[in-house]
Amino acid sequence: MSIAPSYPFDLTTLRYVREIASCENMTAAARQLRVSQPTLSNAVRKLERRLRTTLFLRGPRGVIPTASCNVLLRTTDDVFALLHQAGEEIGGIESAAGGRFVVGSYHSVASIYVPGLIRGLADEIGVRLQRDRLLSAGAEAEPA
Repeated sequence: MSIAPSYPFDLTTLRYVREIASCENMTAAARQLRVSQPTLSNAVRKLERRLRTTLFLRGPRGVIPTASCNVLLRTTDDVFALLHQAGEEIGGIESAAGGRFVVGSYHSVASIYVPGLIRGLADEIGVRLQRDRLLSAGAEAEPA
């Protein structure tokens, strides 16, 4: 049994860091995120302590992301892109019509043309391929 690793951040804090970097201002980021500025500042300070780094250089006119922050932002963008992709994929699974598409062909044609045609069709319409057992001519398939 494996134990899930512990990470020093959560998705909410990563969202905060992205918005702060985008606005380059804590107050503007807090307004965009609809949270209080102290909530935002405390979350960033807590993350900085956990990571043992400074994420933003603070000045009188706002904040500037550090090199450490830029690494975190790049990774955060990847994480959010993967989560978005997973959501789209899950939505597609839940909303897609299910069914089975059976292709029959002569052996000589099947070995040359059918694999490429089927892969191309699957890519075009975004379906997952599953290869079932091959049947000889006249054989009946068992219900799946």
